[in-house]
Amino acid sequence: MDEIAFLKKVHEEEITELQAQIQYNQISVEMDMFSKPDLFALLKDICTQYEKLAAKNMKNAKKWFKSHFTMLTENAAKNTEAVRTAKDKVSESHLLKAKTLEIEPCWGMNEVLEKQLQELEDKQNTNISAMQDTINKLENDHVQDEQIEVEETIEAAKAKEAKDEPPSEGEDEEEEKEKEEPKEEEGEEEEEGAKEEFEDTKEEEGGEGEGEDAQEADDEKKDEGAGEEQATKKKD
Repeated sequence: MDEIAFLKKVHEEEITELQAQIQYNQISVEMDMFSKPDLFALLKDICTQYEKLAAKNMKNAKKWFKSHFTMLTENAAKNTEAVRTAKDKVSESHLLKAKTLEIEPCWGMNEVLEKQLQELEDKQNTNISAMQDTINKLENDHVQDEQIEVEETIEAAKAKEAKDEPPSEGEDEEEEKEKEEPKEEEGEEEEEGAKEEFEDTKEEEGGEGEGEDAQEADDEKKDEGAGEEQATKKKD
């Protein structure tokens, strides 16, 4: 619209200027008609002036159009960049809003997880404390067991040393007596068994060989008496 108005204004100025020149030329022609009438040359001069003026106006119009077109192009580019920037900001705003809506549920979940983590840490600390107490107790028990084991080892070593030492005379006599007592008990058991066998044999044979049996019985009694005397001597 600005370009059309400008061209229209230029055209009107040209027409006004031409009309003024025509009037001036008419006056000049009328004045020259009396002196030197040359209408063809006058018209040619008018056409030349008109062409020069038109060329000048066209040049100015092109220059103005070019400058304004460049300015409008630059403004359009700036506006396009501004529009693009505004669109980017709007897109970023929408994206930020969408992400905010997506993150909002995560905040509550994060708080719950942090609370659970704190509870888990407290529970773990409690378990660690209990385990440490158990470890200390086991270490104390182990130390006590080691002390008992060391004491038992020392006592066993002392007992072994006492056993390896040569026994005294009184201890030798006691050991011999302890060894002889089982032997005497075995001899008595053998004598009782022999008596029982003798009685059984005597009952079976009846009255036969009573004199021989009596003699044998006397011999056995003598043998028993001799065995008892020997045992008594050994004890002494």
